[in-house]
Amino acid sequence: RRSSDLITVNVPKAKVKGFELDGAIEPAEWLKLGGNLNYTDAKFTDNRVAVLGTGGGTSFADFDTYPDTPKWSGAIFADIKVPVSEGFDATLHGDVYAQSSNYFSSTGKSLNPYTKISGYALANFRVGFEEKERGLSFAALVKNAFDKEYYTGGIGFASLFALNIVVPGEPRTFLFEVGYKF
Repeated sequence: RRSSDLITVNVPKAKVKGFELDGAIEPAEWLKLGGNLNYTDAKFTDNRVAVLGTGGGTSFADFDTYPDTPKWSGAIFADIKVPVSEGFDATLHGDVYAQSSNYFSSTGKSLNPYTKISGYALANFRVGFEEKERGLSFAALVKNAFDKEYYTGGIGFASLFALNIVVPGEPRTFLFEVGYKF
C-alpha cells in the first residue's frame, strides 16, 4: 500500500460508563491499608464508518472493540512505619496492581484479529528511611518484583501487513531514591 491509501477516521459514537472506588484506613498509627477498584464498560454505539477504498469507491469498517480499556483494574497496598532510632523512621510499602484483558485495536474482532492482550498482576515493594528532623530520606524500590511478563498495548496492523505489534511491560526494575525536604 502507498501512504496515500492510509487514512484516520473518527468513530461516530461511543458510550463509556463505570465506577471507581478508592479508600484507605489506618487501623494503627504504624499501619495504613488501602486500595482502589475500577470498572469500565466502554463500547462503540455507532461503530460503522465510511472509508475511501483504493479503487476510488467507499467501503465501510466496523469498529467492534474499544481499545486500551480493561473492564476491571485495581490495586491494594499496605504501609508499615516503624521507628528505627530516635532520629529515623523506616517505612515498608507493598502494593499489587491488576487488570483484566483488553484489546489494543478498535477493530479487534474484524479487521485486526489477535489484538487481545491478557490481564496481569504486578507486585511492587519499597523500603525507605526518613530522618525526622532534617527531612533527609533514602529508599530502595523494586517494580514488577516477580518479573512478570506482560503487555501494555500494541498496534494492530493485521489488516494492512498481516502483522500485529505488542508492547511489552517493564521487566523487574530496581530503583534508589534520595530526597530532602526543606
